[in-house]
Formats: sequence, structure tokens, C-alpha cells
Amino acid sequence: HAELKICKNCLKFLNYKNYRNFKGHNKSDIYDEFTLTDFFSQYSTMFKSLPKSSGTPVPGYTPDWKERSQAYRRLKDYQCEQCKVDLSGKKFLIDCHHISGNKQDNNHSNLLALCKNCHRKQPMHGQYYVSSKDMRLINSLRRAQGLLEMLDWDKVIQLSDTAITGLLGLYRKYDWPAPDLIGLSINDDSGKLQAYAEIAWSQDKIAIVLDSADSAELNTTGWDLRSIGTELRRFGSE
Repeated sequence: HAELKICKNCLKFLNYKNYRNFKGHNKSDIYDEFTLTDFFSQYSTMFKSLPKSSGTPVPGYTPDWKERSQAYRRLKDYQCEQCKVDLSGKKFLIDCHHISGNKQDNNHSNLLALCKNCHRKQPMHGQYYVSSKDMRLINSLRRAQGLLEMLDWDKVIQLSDTAITGLLGLYRKYDWPAPDLIGLSINDDSGKLQAYAEIAWSQDKIAIVLDSADSAELNTTGWDLRSIGTELRRFGSE
């Protein structure tokens, strides 16, 4: 069977790993190093589930890993060591990560307690699934804990869903101001949830949603709701 490869036009459309921002050999590297596991991991919140097998065997964990992982997360008070969100009330959202990728090395110097969103952004995590529900919960906790304030572009890219990383790269490239909101629930006058925005600019009332169906409530929320696909098409093939 022939190996399934990504279309270069799709890499450009999605701005996958900032494909549009590179030239020559750098673009070729992104194309040559593309894997389905990396792709599905980055866009996992847009899928209900991921393929069960990556096709790449990885070394197993030590027999006592469950206990070691639990002990390390408890030691860190169930706080993500990258974004600092406190998950002590939602412990299922925090993992224990092996920095080197060697799952046999459980020394504390090789471990990090990470929320699921920060965990999937680590190297060698091509088959890591984060649901849209979990992503929304993490951001609601970050907001409640004051971690989504004073946003600049670096912080927006660090904290946002990886499914919009390509779009964020284009906004930044063309000198858009960084959005001031991440993970915004948009409700109608009765308080009923109408849409969930991944990022938003409160002053201009522009919000970006994952699902184009969410933008159907455009005329009832007071927000200009735009889907990721609509925005990527707006940038064209530049």
C-alpha cells in the first residue's frame, strides 16, 4: 500500500505548523515530516475520537507508573507546571509527562505535571486526544483563576486550542492585535449558550468558533461569529 501523504495545498490552507511563513527547504521539511498522528493530535478537538493505533510502537511504562504519576501530580498540588492552572478540583485534566520521552525514567527531573492542553503540545505526542469538552473546561478554570488576562501573542498561542494554531499564525503575520479573550461562552438574553468562541476581540465583537454551525447565531448574539474555515479562506493563498 502507498503511504498516505498530505496535500501541499492543504498545508497552505491550514497554515499547518506555520507552513505559509516559510520558504524552500523549511516548507519541504514540514511536508516530509508530516504524520497523521501529529495532525490528529493538533486538531483533536475537532474530532469525536482519534484512530486507536499510530502504527509506531513506543516503550511501555513501568509497572508502578500509575502510583508514581499520582504521587508526582499530588506533589505539584495538581497545578500545571506550564500554564499554572489549578486542577485540584478536576484531577482528571492533569497528566504526568516524561520530558525525555523515556517512559522508563521516572526521576522527578524527567517529569512534569501538565494539563491536557499543555501536555498534547509536547514533542512526541502525535496521538494525544483532547476533547472539546475538556478544552473548554480547562479554559473556564484558567479564566476563573485569572490566567487569561493581559494576553499577548505568545500567551495566546500557548493557551489556545492547537486546532487554531495555523490561523493564529496568520493573524500574527499580518499584524492583527492579539485577541483579548480565550474560551468565551456566548449566551443569548436568557442566558442560554448560543456559541463557544475559541478566541475573541471584545472591542470589535469578533469571535472565532471551531464549528461553522455555531456561526448560525450571528444575528442574535451581537457578535460577529466566524468559523476557522471561513477565516482561513479569507486569507486566501498568500
